[in-house]
Amino acid sequence: MTTCLSPPCGGQVVAETLVDGHCVFCGLHHRRPAGAVNWDRVVGPVVVTLSPALARNGDPVGGEEHIDADAVRFKGQPLRIDVLRGTTRFVATVPSSRLMRIVARD
Repeated sequence: MTTCLSPPCGGQVVAETLVDGHCVFCGLHHRRPAGAVNWDRVVGPVVVTLSPALARNGDPVGGEEHIDADAVRFKGQPLRIDVLRGTTRFVATVPSSRLMRIVARD
């Protein structure tokens, strides 16, 4: 078992199958590649909240961002946010330090 990928949660991820699991605290659906130990994806639909971006001088630019996402992948330093709208797929990569929370979308 590993912990939930949503920063404020920290609940335990329990395996349902070899590749699918869920957090016992918040209920987020996690996924991992077959044979992997770590749960490196949250599958949705989910809402991802990011902290404001920082300008070169360190000042915040804009406010919090809320993204309706279909998946969030944690592999290496930048996290990848996948959004599917119709037949078009959008991918955003952001520093993992900007991630504030991930919650299931109603």
